[in-house]
Amino acid sequence: MESKYEERFDSLELFEESDAQYMQADQKKKQLSAGFTLAEVIIASMILVLALAAMITSFTMAKRSVSLANNLLSASDRARTVLEYLKSHDYDDSDLSVGTHILPDGFYTVSNNPAFQTTKDITVTIKWREPATAKTQTVSMSTSITRVLHND
Repeated sequence: MESKYEERFDSLELFEESDAQYMQADQKKKQLSAGFTLAEVIIASMILVLALAAMITSFTMAKRSVSLANNLLSASDRARTVLEYLKSHDYDDSDLSVGTHILPDGFYTVSNNPAFQTTKDITVTIKWREPATAKTQTVSMSTSITRVLHND
């Protein structure tokens, strides 16, 4: 009976030895392939560069949009201020004479309303040059005044 146990023990020892050798070989293989290959690094770098380029482009577009919105808001406020200033004048004031009047940053036009003889239409146009695109932008606002509301 001892021989059977010895045979089993010997075969078990052989199995353990071959298993240990296999594990050592596997560990060496893992150590050799622990890093990234050059191709993987290049591809990852290209993906990162494309992502960053897309982000920079979107930030640039956002900055242009904010600039345009700020300039439009400023021009609208300026046009509203000019309209309020003109509405505070008497109906027959020289600033409300029919024709085009020049402003430092635009112009305003006063015309007689064809439907109502005692009414003048005023249109204020403000111009500005957009720095990002170098295009001239304009904003216009209109109102009407009547002699009835502007009695002397």
